[in-house]
Amino acid sequence: MNNGRLVVLGVDPGTKLTGLAVLEERGHADLMLTRAQFTSARGKQESLLDRFAAVLDVVMCLTQEHGADAVVLETQVSMRGQARINESMFWMIALGALRGFAALGSEPVLLQCNPASLKLWVAGSGRASTPQVVAAAGARWPGCGAGQGPDAVMAYCLAQMGLALFRQERPPLKLIE
Repeated sequence: MNNGRLVVLGVDPGTKLTGLAVLEERGHADLMLTRAQFTSARGKQESLLDRFAAVLDVVMCLTQEHGADAVVLETQVSMRGQARINESMFWMIALGALRGFAALGSEPVLLQCNPASLKLWVAGSGRASTPQVVAAAGARWPGCGAGQGPDAVMAYCLAQMGLALFRQERPPLKLIE
């Protein structure tokens, strides 16, 4: 914790879109510092490695810029034979976060959450669809999805899970060691 404030970066990784949200807790109030759905500038014309590198840089910069105390990543599930790609994206984001922590000179706290646990925690069902999770998040945290896509909302939920962990509310998160 930095000067009585707690900052958590939530990341919903993807090879096309990556959701990002940075939340800060001060006392009993949560402030949204940033929330976005990120895609690389050239999109599909860019190689997968270049997209990974762009996401790594954004995560590293957000970790440094906001002085993040923790980064919460959604683990990826194998979809249509993309298990290696998804796992690679996950670890590239983790590396970006670690580089950000190193630049800050702080101890890294990386947490992971599987999609079913996130859906259960937010919407009450591990099998909830993305629109159902987005709707539940909007009801639970009004304004969290205003003007943003579902990946940004999912990242917001992940950041909220990180804050809940530090508040000792015991959300289903696993420390990356």
